[in-house]
Amino acid sequence: MIASCDFEKPSEKNIVLVPKELLSLKKYRGPIYGYMRKDTGMHVVLGWKGNEPPAALRTDRIGYIGKRTMNGIYAKHRSGDACFFLKTPGKKPIPLSIDCDSNGNNGYALIQNVFSRQKGLLETDWMMSMTAVIAGCGSAGSAVALQLARAGVGRFVLSDTDVLDIHNVCRHQCNLTDVGRYKVDALKDRILQINPNADVKAVSKIIQDSEHELQGYVNENAVIIGAGDNRLSAASCCDIAIEHNIPFLSLCFWQRACVCEIFVWLPDKKHICYRCALPEAVENSMKEMERNHFYIGEEAAEKASFEPGVSIDVEFGSTIASKIVLDMLNLRNTCYTSRVLHTLTQYTWICNTNDEAIGGASATIFPQPLDIARNIVFDDRIVCQHTH
Repeated sequence: MIASCDFEKPSEKNIVLVPKELLSLKKYRGPIYGYMRKDTGMHVVLGWKGNEPPAALRTDRIGYIGKRTMNGIYAKHRSGDACFFLKTPGKKPIPLSIDCDSNGNNGYALIQNVFSRQKGLLETDWMMSMTAVIAGCGSAGSAVALQLARAGVGRFVLSDTDVLDIHNVCRHQCNLTDVGRYKVDALKDRILQINPNADVKAVSKIIQDSEHELQGYVNENAVIIGAGDNRLSAASCCDIAIEHNIPFLSLCFWQRACVCEIFVWLPDKKHICYRCALPEAVENSMKEMERNHFYIGEEAAEKASFEPGVSIDVEFGSTIASKIVLDMLNLRNTCYTSRVLHTLTQYTWICNTNDEAIGGASATIFPQPLDIARNIVFDDRIVCQHTH
């Protein structure tokens, strides 16, 4: 069934965005899928038979090529070129202009156009070959995932066992339409809505049990990100990074997200591993049968006078973590200029607020809000048992 396009007053724009690849298929005859925008008059073709858009894009069948419709968009070929029209019941067909690229050529190239504003900053082909393995797809993990998707990262492995609940919505990148779904599935759809060509594997398991799913993804082009809600998950991610000699980053938040804590491990830097750097924290996490939340849990919050950290504080730390991950993904790219990684030590704390009323006594160690502690170093007498 073709989407309804009963426009009372069709827009004067009457433009259709068509993929160059479809325009090059001179002999194609069949349905087209996308969106019809009666308010703006800009209609978008995103797929066709044999190249259907992913379900995450929630497209409609909006018309046909080679077949006139009574309601919708249709195209016919003249001298080998496709001419598009909008047809509404009882009215004459309205010619649609095919949108041109910056060079005046008809049609768009999806990936190049989506990421065109990053030209000179991030290489699209390079980023499309990179992989982000994200363990923990809650508020922090989902924010990092979408930042990386918008930066052009083309491959993802998402690991998490949780289901999105209503109380998650105020901090998570997904929304009420996703409540009741596994977070990894909901987040996968959000990534595909940015880049339909992305390769996204959603794994509803903890990272420790995902060895099989990581095969084919964990290689020299990958970074592993620990964004889970316990130290053991971060330590396990670091173990995987060391085993495969790839970069690792973990991020977590103190009470009420007053501080974001970022830990990195880089190949060939003689970094201490997560387990040896934070042994007591990892051991405590291993002993607890229940998850050890970095920011205060929902049940504890009911007994306290405050709630878990707000989205804007979580996203602030997650954005800085994402900038570091971009630097990690481009370590071997000679055309790339590092943003922040070269200015940081292995362990960094980023303060959202130093007010004791929000973050407790620990927050007051910072002299001012938005302060970044870059000088935290581990005891050089520690002998790492896992890196070497």
